[in-house]
Amino acid sequence: MLGGPGVTAVVVDRWPLVRLGLSGALAKSGIEVVGEAAKVSEGLLLVRLRSAGLLIFGSPLDGLSPTAVRSARHDQTPPKIVVLVAPDAATGAEVSGLFAAGVDALLLVSVGSEELADALVRIARGERVVGPELGLDHGGEPAREAAPVGEVGSLTAKELEVLGLLSQGHSNKQIARALYVSDATIKTHLQHIYVKLAVQSRFGALIRAAELGLLP
Repeated sequence: MLGGPGVTAVVVDRWPLVRLGLSGALAKSGIEVVGEAAKVSEGLLLVRLRSAGLLIFGSPLDGLSPTAVRSARHDQTPPKIVVLVAPDAATGAEVSGLFAAGVDALLLVSVGSEELADALVRIARGERVVGPELGLDHGGEPAREAAPVGEVGSLTAKELEVLGLLSQGHSNKQIARALYVSDATIKTHLQHIYVKLAVQSRFGALIRAAELGLLP
């Protein structure tokens, strides 16, 4: 159980002061930081060597990829993974790909210690947590409620294929190239997906798809 005695963590961020601040916030939740790293590869090694139960990524020097997340998830005893993202990256395909790869919590880098503690409690219960700010569409409006199951079931095979490629972090142009169709066709598929899942952004679509078990 995160936040209990004996729980340990590894913190990865390029800036020493950020790592120090995260260590202090984790200490308030009873979590001991047993390793700090500036690079993803170093963090993955530390979490394995020290059998840490929590891995927190901020802004590593070498960036964070879905492949790295999957690598950590495939450990014999995988840690819970929390990723802190910048506001300008909150709706990007890269962040969406991280969520689809199995990140347990996505929070803004400006998260407070209380919100972080609450997220840790929730992921310890097996929940996946997305900061409320990340549930907004591109225009800053609240995302709509989820679509009824009947509507979700109407996703076509092609739309599910588009969702799968989207979850891998591909752009519209890359998806169009992979499916041998035009960029305009992919935009149309995405518009249909948004309507059926009752979301207003790529990121929202991936969150909803993950919740419904629609992603490969």
